[in-house]
Amino acid sequence: MPGHARQRRVNWASAPEGWIVTANQAVIGPDYPYFITDDWSYGARSQRIVDLITGQIDEGRAFTIADMQALQMDNWNANADFLVPRIADMPVLESTQGGMALLDGWDYQQGIDSAPAAYFNAFWRHLEHGTLGASGIAPIEALFNRGPIDTAGGSGIVNATGWTPSEGFEVTWVPSMRQVVDLADFDNSSWVNLTGNSGHAFNPNYEDQVDAW
Repeated sequence: MPGHARQRRVNWASAPEGWIVTANQAVIGPDYPYFITDDWSYGARSQRIVDLITGQIDEGRAFTIADMQALQMDNWNANADFLVPRIADMPVLESTQGGMALLDGWDYQQGIDSAPAAYFNAFWRHLEHGTLGASGIAPIEALFNRGPIDTAGGSGIVNATGWTPSEGFEVTWVPSMRQVVDLADFDNSSWVNLTGNSGHAFNPNYEDQVDAW
């Protein structure tokens, strides 16, 4: 930022735990004098990460690369955790009772094959009174896109993926890469792209990292 000194280091006194979590949540307060963005996440993802980390610390378990990879793929839905107990006893039509029964005992993990997650998101979409739309660029999509590819997660979930209820259930944004850095052994770190190393749609490396991602 021209005109501003950028030589400050992280003030760990403001992070007494010795670690920080950032997941698109607001990292500054309303009195911060410089504009960064007004498009912050609500904070469900960052709070979930904090809960998982503190839980493991409380158990006295050291963190491994596998632990951090599993954390990145956590699919717990805070929105469902808030709403499901509040709609569980709602009177519903007989035709809806089977769907509502799926929510009973759900752990709020929004995995690929989760029936209660699918039903909850259908409920959420109807709650927002959405309508299906179309992109209008089918030839371009046919050339560059692959799939469909099943994925889990959600916009307020640690495993961050996004869909717009007013436009249907198609996932429209995902993490472009995943990385875990082992600060004690950099060679033990991991990195994977969303698709592959090539940007050429007909190159064999265009999509060869999808399964690992």
